[in-house]
Amino acid sequence: MYHSISFSNSLGARNTFDDWGLIPSSRPLFVPPKKKTNYVDIPGANGALDLSEALTGFPVFNDREGSIEFYVDNPTGQVTPGLWAQRYSDISSWLNGKKMTAVLEDDPNWYYQGQFNVDSWKSDKDRSKIVISYRVDPYKYEVNTEECTVVANGTRHIISGENFLEGSMPVIPKIVVTGASGAGYNLRFQNLELGIDRTHAFSNGTYTPNALSWMIFTNLMGYEGEGSPQTVELSATGSGTGVFTWRNGRL
Repeated sequence: MYHSISFSNSLGARNTFDDWGLIPSSRPLFVPPKKKTNYVDIPGANGALDLSEALTGFPVFNDREGSIEFYVDNPTGQVTPGLWAQRYSDISSWLNGKKMTAVLEDDPNWYYQGQFNVDSWKSDKDRSKIVISYRVDPYKYEVNTEECTVVANGTRHIISGENFLEGSMPVIPKIVVTGASGAGYNLRFQNLELGIDRTHAFSNGTYTPNALSWMIFTNLMGYEGEGSPQTVELSATGSGTGVFTWRNGRL
């Protein structure tokens, strides 16, 4: 294992070791993001008022910013200007200024998304050193999406810690309804722990849930209720099938 990173975008993919022969100076990682904070000083009172989660009810974070250092051997045992320049151009042309995903060989089920750049390159007699800087989203994303299908007159449960990772990234599932006719596809949302109970009627089509559903699914992940496991029950009447899809993210 060379602890490589695979970079991908719509044009294709490159691997730091397989394609460029880069070996990290230490096991690569993306530094943790810092929480966004909003403290308001209250005159005449001790301390400050923390409004960091006032708008969302859960923490939000800044982008991850940092750099990863790699070594690359000079195959001839000496500095070869042509080789050095070619590698520098290949890597810079592929990375710089483009938005792409990055998957660590040590963590293959998750990817990071953002921009990467060749920050510096120093060539010595036996090996060269390259530093790749990054600015990526605060959450890493699961490579595979999650899916939940609810047929008319059927019931499914989505449980935090199983379908969602507790304390993970807030998500808004997409709903695709097919086969609805007559009275349509009527979907009932229940958060069994918080007492939320709402029913929505859908016809055939693709939907992004509204603010109510955002609240239900945010609560599901434990940002409410002191992080305790929670369950959303989805039950449907009428006709048709609803397919929920979402992608988990975590720090």
